[in-house]
Amino acid sequence: MVFVGGKFKMVVAENKPAAYNAWFYGSGLSPKDMERVMSPDNITLFECSLTDNGAKSAISFSLTPEYNMAFDFICGEPVEFGAPYPCKSVMTKVGSSLKEVATYEDGTEFIYVSSTTTQGLTTKISGASGFIGSVYFERVQPTVEGFYVAVSQDLEKMIAEDSGCSAAAAAEMCTDLAMRVTEKNGIFTYTDYLGNGTTNTQSFKLGQETDMVNSALGLNGKQLMTNPAPGQYVIAYQDASGKNSIWKASLEDDIFAFTVEKPMNTTGGSVTYKRYPDFIGSFRNIYTSGAAAFFKACGEEEGAEAYENDRYTSTTKYLGKGMFEWSSDSKALGMDPVVYKFGQEFSYVWGGQTVSEVITPTREGLVGTYKMPNGLVGKFKAVVGQTFMTLEETIDGASGVKMSSIFIRV
Repeated sequence: MVFVGGKFKMVVAENKPAAYNAWFYGSGLSPKDMERVMSPDNITLFECSLTDNGAKSAISFSLTPEYNMAFDFICGEPVEFGAPYPCKSVMTKVGSSLKEVATYEDGTEFIYVSSTTTQGLTTKISGASGFIGSVYFERVQPTVEGFYVAVSQDLEKMIAEDSGCSAAAAAEMCTDLAMRVTEKNGIFTYTDYLGNGTTNTQSFKLGQETDMVNSALGLNGKQLMTNPAPGQYVIAYQDASGKNSIWKASLEDDIFAFTVEKPMNTTGGSVTYKRYPDFIGSFRNIYTSGAAAFFKACGEEEGAEAYENDRYTSTTKYLGKGMFEWSSDSKALGMDPVVYKFGQEFSYVWGGQTVSEVITPTREGLVGTYKMPNGLVGKFKAVVGQTFMTLEETIDGASGVKMSSIFIRV
């Protein structure tokens, strides 16, 4: 089996003290520090992905982040690590495994051989005296859910050929491409947003064929998607005339890359999306604290209590062409819907004042900075999950003032 990278969580280590002593050889960790590292509560994550000439890896510890490290290997070339891993390491590919040889100043050498399955990763450790033990990691299955924004694409010629539209129409469709994917009870729903304002929504189960109808792209047939390996997808389509196509897709580190393996006609293409949390939809406020101090810092003496007890619902919609609409039924806020684009300044009226703001997506959710007419600058950070969203707001210069809210997806 080929080596399939991904994210892995350590579940068990044979001869654990010896294995960890090999990992941290020469680090000078005290027995107490080593005990902290080996604690069952210290969740260990290992990430690895192959590159054209080597691999990229990272290891992290939940309770001892001071020992986290990320590193890049080029096959056959030594990499020198610093504390707490004071060694020179050389990685090579041996069949379907990765072999790493770590050498220390005193001549001590440890060998790590790692291989993967669909379920996880196993690393076998050996030293001068022979085999030390194996460390077993379970694969952290990547979730496909999220809101995706295209960062590159090469689809225009293929769309023009397959749909029969003009080159100009195909070019317009391929601007500001976006996609939203959700999953519930094994049913996936995805919505494609094209640059001409057209949207198309399909629901399906992996391994089961479904109707595929998209008039904008000239599609009217059957489609099947499979998941042959973690983060790997194959999409087969056939129209009523018998023409068919095959796409392959890979999801890794929030990058979802699609490539046409077999084109419908003569032209293929590709598109790569960057994933963000699914902030599209409606969230209802279930808790807010710190409103009194926050409103006071904003120069607003009234309305804090009403806002803190307002169980309002806010909704974010994607309008296409990179534009979003935020709206709220909050009586305390009393704001009209706001339309904005990531990274671009926009304005709205709050409490009779015109406020300017910029919003940017992050791996966790959204962050924003806004400026009020009195010169005060506020900042917010939203962390979006599958069920909940947390929101924290602060005012520059107002030390210790923070308004915190919790929302639930509805």
